[in-house]
Amino acid sequence: MLTPAGFISRELCQRKPMRLLAIDSFSHKLANAYLSEFPDARILGSEAPGIDLALISESLNTLDKPGAIILLGGVIRLCPVVLVMAKENHPLGFNDFLKLGMQRWHGPDESGTGVFGFDLHTYKTVPDWLNAKYWAHPERWKP
Repeated sequence: MLTPAGFISRELCQRKPMRLLAIDSFSHKLANAYLSEFPDARILGSEAPGIDLALISESLNTLDKPGAIILLGGVIRLCPVVLVMAKENHPLGFNDFLKLGMQRWHGPDESGTGVFGFDLHTYKTVPDWLNAKYWAHPERWKP
């Protein structure tokens, strides 16, 4: 079975981000392992523009619930794709991740650690009714 860290590594290899934001030391380890395979990619600071993907892992465990929500909310505003490796209910529960627009992408494993993700590109699917086929035809209206 794939571990949460293995899942994140696989996601990185599939998505191939060129500009990464690693929030904590374990995220830096994952990012550096990715950089060994893709040397053109870079790890950037949070103030750098154009970040493709953000990684967060152990820093959530050191925060209380409001602090964790503030951190995740800020990172989600900065980056189109966010991967979070966290234990459920420590400090955020499953519903807290859902409230932030995240989905469970992997896990949880036997220790309760799972991967939650946010992807702006797939966040909201376009409903069927929102296309030209269902819109009014103004040329058919008579004055």
